Amino acid sequence: MRFVPFLLAIVCLVVLFTGLDRTGVIDQFEARDAQVARELVSAREPITPLVGYEPLFEKPILAYAPEAAVRFVSGSPDFHSRLLRAIVGLLLVILTASIAAEHFGARAAWFAALILSTSPAFPCATRADGTQLFATLLGWLGCAGLADAQFGRRAGRDLRLIVAYGALAAALVCAGPLPALWPLAALAIYLALARVPDGWRRARPLAGLALRAGLALPWYGAAFERHGAAFLAHVPFFPYAAGPWGPWWVGPVLTPSLLVFGFFPWSSLLPEALLHAATRWRPPRGAVARPPGAGVE
Repeated sequence: MRFVPFLLAIVCLVVLFTGLDRTGVIDQFEARDAQVARELVSAREPITPLVGYEPLFEKPILAYAPEAAVRFVSGSPDFHSRLLRAIVGLLLVILTASIAAEHFGARAAWFAALILSTSPAFPCATRADGTQLFATLLGWLGCAGLADAQFGRRAGRDLRLIVAYGALAAALVCAGPLPALWPLAALAIYLALARVPDGWRRARPLAGLALRAGLALPWYGAAFERHGAAFLAHVPFFPYAAGPWGPWWVGPVLTPSLLVFGFFPWSSLLPEALLHAATRWRPPRGAVARPPGAGVE
């Protein structure tokens, strides 16, 4: 296993940091984000994303902040914007390895990082979809904190939860409600499968809700005060609320397809992973579930 860190470093170097300045704009998302960032900088607008100097209710304002900051300070904004996204992608690989090492061991950590860095969807996101990268990084920071609340030591748990809910609040202002809520949905599924009696008490969801509301509502409130119902109608569809909407069944069809294609061949392991999780977490019928983290507090 000694060669695996070097292999991972080479893969990340090739996947994330090569060819950043060799292609133009890849798709409409990268082009639109760049244009919105230009107009935010030129108009000095802190609340409403603009395109053609008209409001664009596609994603929250924080999604454009990194791109706008790069364009404000850089003489080569296109290259440095992609470089920033590549660095965020590298941080996501490191976070993935860290979470896996904490809960499953070093071998799982290296393989989890290699799987992520060799998935087809990952380099595409680092080139064209910074919002998805930032939202994923913030969501997994929240997920890591919630996992520590269940399995980690009591010392420092409150601080880890503050960081977790702060990250989810940032995800709420970066990508909208759904990317900020999935870690709590994952926790709910785990607690239902494992039948942990005090799992929600450990997670302190009401305190987390207050923290997220305090950090996220100022922008949502200001945007609602300025734009009213036209803004609220788009919020449930963040961070892709500006595109043309097809029939309702398109989402359930495209999501598994994107999962299979975007993470092939590793997606073929997903059914076995789900089965393993269900059999590991669910105690035998009639047995009493052992509280997570037992023996480490």
